[in-house]
Amino acid sequence: MNRNNLILLIVLLVLAGIGIWFWQKQSKTSSASWDREFAIKDTKSIHKIFIASRSGESNTIEKKGNQWMLNGKYVAYTPSVNLLIQTMGALRLQYIPSNNAVKNIVNDLATNGLKVEVYDQSNRLLKTYYVGGSPNDEIGTYMIMDKAQQPYVMTLPAFEGNLRERFDLSRDDWRDPIIFVEKADNIRFVSINYPTERTKSFQLSREGEDFSITPYYNSVQPIRKPIKRQAVETFLDSFGKIKGDGFSNVFYARDSVSAVQPFCIATVVTQQDDTLRANFIVRGRERMIDSYWVTTQQGDLLTAQQQVISKIFWAYDAFFEK
Repeated sequence: MNRNNLILLIVLLVLAGIGIWFWQKQSKTSSASWDREFAIKDTKSIHKIFIASRSGESNTIEKKGNQWMLNGKYVAYTPSVNLLIQTMGALRLQYIPSNNAVKNIVNDLATNGLKVEVYDQSNRLLKTYYVGGSPNDEIGTYMIMDKAQQPYVMTLPAFEGNLRERFDLSRDDWRDPIIFVEKADNIRFVSINYPTERTKSFQLSREGEDFSITPYYNSVQPIRKPIKRQAVETFLDSFGKIKGDGFSNVFYARDSVSAVQPFCIATVVTQQDDTLRANFIVRGRERMIDSYWVTTQQGDLLTAQQQVISKIFWAYDAFFEK
């Protein structure tokens, strides 16, 4: 082989090597294979999400009309659901783990992974995959498709961090911390009872287009003055969005909290005769009230801010002309 042919052969081999290297590099970041297609492009098709942990806890988030429900019983917290769906739609491949790391990653996914199933409105399964932890640098999240053998490190555009926390919420964290969310025209009766301030306690009843307001306690003298209708409407409107900061059902001293005399006991009866009740218990010193414990008839314990819930703390005499 002459010198020119040898040089040409060497050049061709180098180019071939570069081509193979480039192809391998591309295969590391391509998402052409079915077991890398984690993203759901049409997020509007997502109608139900099932998430199960290896500890045995599972949650189903399903759309009912315009509202997301949790386990068919609770209203789901919309911001968390929206963030999860946005994540599902934007997942992209960060890199393929090395062959040496695959065994440990798969074992960890099998032990600690979250199983995620996504369904459309027809209850057709769209995706099933498992979500694990992060690499040591905490950039990206291990995921593996159901029935696949190859795990991947997935991420989001312009994002660095662990995506697992968007999937791995407790049942209470998935719930909307609703205390009262009722439209004014759907409220038939309200009672506000201040056990230590009886003269301020009252009952409000709707009678067609009219309202009656009476003392909560029989020992209190009724007020014989015209009712300020605007005040009544403002009060009822305040029940449209009374929410807590979050649930504290696993709080170690919840039994002790529930045993404390409430500052206020609020009861709402709807036009459908559903009764909603909440007890508000001062947190900390009464002279510096900024938050409350809230217990509900469903047995939940929440925390709530004074500035949010104080709008329902009216006094009996506030509804009458002076």
